[in-house]
Amino acid sequence: MIETVQAARRRGAMTVALVNVEGSPLAAEAEWVLPLHCGEEKSVAATKSYLASLTTLLPTLAELTGDAALQRGLEQLPGVLEEALGLEPAAAELAERYRFAEHLMVLSRGLHFGVGAEAALKLKETAGLHAESYSAAEFSHGPKRLVAEGVPLLGLTSADAAQPATAAAYAELVRAGADLRTLGPAPESSLQTPASGHAYLDPVTSALAFYLFAAHLALGRGLNPDEPPLLSKVTRTR
Repeated sequence: MIETVQAARRRGAMTVALVNVEGSPLAAEAEWVLPLHCGEEKSVAATKSYLASLTTLLPTLAELTGDAALQRGLEQLPGVLEEALGLEPAAAELAERYRFAEHLMVLSRGLHFGVGAEAALKLKETAGLHAESYSAAEFSHGPKRLVAEGVPLLGLTSADAAQPATAAAYAELVRAGADLRTLGPAPESSLQTPASGHAYLDPVTSALAFYLFAAHLALGRGLNPDEPPLLSKVTRTR
C-alpha cells in the first residue's frame, strides 16, 4: 500500500489516506490524511476502523452537495448504531443456523456490495468458514448451481435503487429452493437493521449487525473472533 501511494504521488495523483493511526507510515506518504478517530483496534480482524471508513467522507459529501437528509442522518447515526447493537440476540440466533456450515455465499448489490465483500472476508478470518461474495445479479450466471448442492446463502438487503432488483433475485432463489437468509434494512429481512435515514448510511448499520452475527458464529464454532490463527494485526505485502 505504501509503495502504491508513493508511485501515485510521483505521477502527480492526489493521494488521501484514511488511517486510524495518524503517525503511521501510510499517513506519512499521503498528501492528505483523514484520521478515523475510532480508538485502538484490538482485534486482528479490524472492525471499528472499517465502520469508521464507511462514514469518513460523508460529512464532506453532505456539505458539498447540500444534502440535508444526509446531514440529518449523520447526526442521528450514533443513536441508530446503538439501536443496532440491540440486535445481538437476534444475530446470535441467526448465526446458530450456520454453526456447522462448511461454505456460505454472501450476496449483495448496490451500496451494500462493498459490505458483502467485507462480510465474506470476515467470515473467513473469524469463523474459519469458506465464504465468497457475489453480486445478487451475477450469482445467477453460474454460481447459482451451488443451490442444488445445498450451499447456504446470506443475502444483504438494501433500501437504495438496487432494492427492487435485489428483492426479485432473492425471491427467485427461494423459489429454486435456496437456503437463503437476509440481513439489512428491508422489511422482509431475516435480521432487519434499524432505518438510518439515508441510503448512504444503511451499509454502516448492516455492517455492524453483520459483525455481531460473525462474532457469534465464531464463538459457536469454539473460536475466538478477535484472535484468528495465522493472522496478525499488520500484514506486510508488496
